[in-house]
Amino acid sequence: MAMAFFKYEYFKLNSTNFPYAHLADKRTQHWLLVESFGDVVALVTLYLLLVRYLPKWMQRRKPFQMKPLMLLYNFLMALLNAHICKELLFNGIRSKYNFWCQPSRELYTKEELRIAAAVWWFYFSKLLEFADTIFFILRKKREQLTFLHVYHHGTMFPLWWIAIKWVPTGSTIIPSVTNSFIHVIMYSYYGLSALGPSVQKFLWWKKYLTALQLI
Repeated sequence: MAMAFFKYEYFKLNSTNFPYAHLADKRTQHWLLVESFGDVVALVTLYLLLVRYLPKWMQRRKPFQMKPLMLLYNFLMALLNAHICKELLFNGIRSKYNFWCQPSRELYTKEELRIAAAVWWFYFSKLLEFADTIFFILRKKREQLTFLHVYHHGTMFPLWWIAIKWVPTGSTIIPSVTNSFIHVIMYSYYGLSALGPSVQKFLWWKKYLTALQLI
């Protein structure tokens, strides 16, 4: 009976009867992980289950040494966020966006579609960022696995699903430009710091990272 209820609720999340579905932006509806909120719920649930049970699995194991993977991941994330920031900013300027308040309109110009694509990549990057948490657990960095960390990662992905489904252009670019720019700096720092003490001593801007993230 419980399984039947779960299946009913899951398909209900996938249906066109989802609240305000008729207002969804038609440009993005058939893009990966946009049409169905059920997929988002499933991925966030998997993330939370890993947060709950993976540390228990690691209790009897030594921390994983993941330097090459961490270097690759951090630099690729820095490049992805740089691409997102560039696409949003340049195409917003070309479209003569008002960066204080810009309505989201269903326009099919080259610039508007590139903005929507960049917002989708920003949304998808929130799924990729689940890896931050997994790396903390596998490296046994328990002090970094805080409630705030898990809350942030667990909510950003579904929140940006709302953006890409209903408002993939317009003023949506303002927080995504800001956040992606901060993430370029953040992932660049993490990538460089993974190179070891010989490089870490030159990373004088570490103390400003928290302030930038708060902004």
